[in-house]
Amino acid sequence: MLLYFIYQQSESYKDTFMDLISKGKFENDVSNTLTMKEGNSSYTFECPVTPHCEDYYVIQHYKINTIQNIPSDERWKHAEASIKIHTSNRDTKDSNISNKINDVLREILDRVSADHKKKIIKNTKKEINHNLNV
Repeated sequence: MLLYFIYQQSESYKDTFMDLISKGKFENDVSNTLTMKEGNSSYTFECPVTPHCEDYYVIQHYKINTIQNIPSDERWKHAEASIKIHTSNRDTKDSNISNKINDVLREILDRVSADHKKKIIKNTKKEINHNLNV
C-alpha cells in the first residue's frame, strides 16, 4: 500500500498577521495613567478610558535639581509625577477634572500676564516639505 502525503505549506506568521489586520479588530490599549516616583521606584495606576473622549491632558511635575543637567528630551524619565488622562464632556467626573485644569491654566495665565517683564512670542507652524531630493 502506497501512502500519499499531500504537502501543504504552513501559513507564515506574516500571512497570519495580515489576515488579522484585514479583519480590522484592533484592541484599544489606551488608558489613563498616573505615575508617581517614590525613592528608586515608580508606581503606575492605570484605568480604562471613557469612550468618545474630547480632550487629552498630560501634566508632569519635576524637581529642578533633578533635571537641571538632563537634556530636555530625556527629562520625562525623571518626573516626580506624570498624569495622562482622556476626558469626556459626557462624564461628570471628567467634566469636573477639565474644569479644574482650566482653572489652573487661567490662574497661571493671570500670573504670567501680570508680570511686567513678560514677552509674547508668536510661533507659527512651518510646512514640512516631504519631497526631499537626496
